[in-house]
Amino acid sequence: MQAQLGAALHGTGDYFMAGFWGHGVNSYAIYLARTTERQRLFLRLPYGDGVYCTDPARERAQALEKLERLSWLADTLPVRHVTLIDSMGTAYYELVRHDGGVVSCPPQLASLDDIDFLALAMG
Repeated sequence: MQAQLGAALHGTGDYFMAGFWGHGVNSYAIYLARTTERQRLFLRLPYGDGVYCTDPARERAQALEKLERLSWLADTLPVRHVTLIDSMGTAYYELVRHDGGVVSCPPQLASLDDIDFLALAMG
């Protein structure tokens, strides 16, 4: 997914795309890409019947929980703009506060889990 974001990552218009990642027996992830004037949300989460899947029920539950949680965060954080990317071991976030301050993630972030985004947004 990250290799195909292109203009969607930096564009200002509305954009939405969702689906499965992989081919045939290697369909091992789902993805969601959504941009609006206020947010950019790009997720690629492990899930599926691919040859790498060891526990489909667990992966399904984890993927749905993360989709719901990060979508809710992107919609409700008290910031001017939010970017959240979580792509199976590579993650990035950037929050633009209403006061103009920008909070970006540390280098080589592996996941958006366990980050207190509300505290970061409030400064």
